[in-house]
Amino acid sequence: MVVKLAPIENPNKEQSAILAEFGEDKAEPGMFYIIDAANQAIIWPAFLFLRANYGSIGRVTEHNAVPSFATNKKDAYNLREWLGFLAALKRDWQKADHDLLLAYTNYQIGRVSQHSGKTRNPDTVSSKLGTVKAFYSYTNAVRLTAVTWDAKSLAARYRNNRRRRTAEDEKIRPFGSDEVPKLRAALGPLPTELASESLRSTRDRLLLEVGLLTGMRGEEICYLKTATISKLVPDPARPNATQPVRIQITKGRVHRPVGFPNRLIVELQKYIDGERARSVKKLKAKGEKDHGHLFVNFDDASRPGGQLKTNTIHRVFARLMKRLNMTESVQRIKKGVPVIVKQTTHSFHDTRHTFAVRYYVGLRKQLDRNPAALNYAEPWELVQIALGHADWETTRKHYLRHVGEYEAEIAERVHEYLGEL
Repeated sequence: MVVKLAPIENPNKEQSAILAEFGEDKAEPGMFYIIDAANQAIIWPAFLFLRANYGSIGRVTEHNAVPSFATNKKDAYNLREWLGFLAALKRDWQKADHDLLLAYTNYQIGRVSQHSGKTRNPDTVSSKLGTVKAFYSYTNAVRLTAVTWDAKSLAARYRNNRRRRTAEDEKIRPFGSDEVPKLRAALGPLPTELASESLRSTRDRLLLEVGLLTGMRGEEICYLKTATISKLVPDPARPNATQPVRIQITKGRVHRPVGFPNRLIVELQKYIDGERARSVKKLKAKGEKDHGHLFVNFDDASRPGGQLKTNTIHRVFARLMKRLNMTESVQRIKKGVPVIVKQTTHSFHDTRHTFAVRYYVGLRKQLDRNPAALNYAEPWELVQIALGHADWETTRKHYLRHVGEYEAEIAERVHEYLGEL
């Protein structure tokens, strides 16, 4: 059996017919599942497990969590690796036992990353084994298996070798105030700055602005809805004042409000009426419906008007960083040989880090001027809420060391950048 990941949004006719039988319990578009690459058959136990965690049955109420497709992909990848391991040993997944899980743990500990040339971090091993154990907890519960294991003895194989995360590992790299103008200049004008007859794309510039001004992750941005932005009424007299937008697709699977400045809302609404409308028109010309997501593929793409994907955002910005020489030389292992390659010093996710640091500095400036300005809340607590972190101590620990680096250079302009007092 050869296994691979596949998105549920493009099943073939036979798969569609089977999935239709689930009715309202079928998986959400965008969810990943696993198929046997040899015969294209869905591997149903794995699918049922992933659906139970990330499909319609795990969905929604207005106040409850919405499944994270990023976590879904991680679990699907981990489960695919486990099934591939079983296939290599010619073992039946239903007859797994503690010894087999121990062998898999040892296999993971001994694996060498093709990128770093180092053995896998114990945290990575823990994550991969955690998916496998969760899978069997599920199949045991629905009486497909009766697999048992000793979790403590499995953890003992990698726990003592756990590496401490260093500051470099955390990769918290906010953009400097000298770098943000370079990014904006390279990506071009905003929709309101375009000549009326211009067809130049402003999508990527808007992606940058959304990241910098709201702190949203790439995945969260991809699932923004057009209707959500269109119904907002921006106040031109207060361009930097924010309006709350509740987002549902988040890493932590918890709904949260995000503040959108009025000036950003104006730009997004102009994008909706202009560039987005042109692209979606081509999508409809192919017989497809408007999916309703805010950001779409360019009108000259292979699938114009289709929903923008997270990996596209990261790919676009990786190319931009290279073009602006925001790179560094690092050693990698390719085919067993160490080579020096160029890698970017920033990613799109650093727009979120930039937002967090600058937001904190802005809150501190308010607090310095008026001790009651934040209703006696701790600034890190407000940053935590804005980012959607579960623990403000984690937020403070990750970002505190960067505040001093950026406070001096942005203190005078922070409110202009983030919003009015």
